[in-house]
Amino acid sequence: MMKIVPPKPFFYKGGEKAVLLLHPFTSNTIDMKKLGRYLQKNNYSCYAPLYSGHGLTAEELLTHRPSDWWQDVLNGYKLLKDKGFEKIAVIGLSLGGVFALKVGQELEINGVVTMSVPIHREANFLQKRVFHYAKGYKQLEGKNEEQIKMEK
Repeated sequence: MMKIVPPKPFFYKGGEKAVLLLHPFTSNTIDMKKLGRYLQKNNYSCYAPLYSGHGLTAEELLTHRPSDWWQDVLNGYKLLKDKGFEKIAVIGLSLGGVFALKVGQELEINGVVTMSVPIHREANFLQKRVFHYAKGYKQLEGKNEEQIKMEK
């Protein structure tokens, strides 16, 4: 069985302006790294929190709730404030875009960018996302199709 290294939050030191980068549901900070590096090269400091349970097994993911992920976003904002950043913008992708809009409503922020914000929250769509996530993770673990179907 292959050892899976879970993704981690990241901080890229750039200039005096900071950007909070928020990843999608069933994804992780890897989706935000290219954008983070681009922004860093353009003199922005970037932090991307990892939502609780993300980057782990689907079973672990399902032990967390949107309120936990929102707390991860708040902690990310606080980390940037604690590092002394006064000008903070937020960029979110999909679920991260929903959180970015909430950040814009509730916190002191200098700009909000949203990308691919979901407009439908149908339970079966979210369930399919979790099943797809679980299957991909189990394949990374080296499990065959038969084993994956048994664990479904």
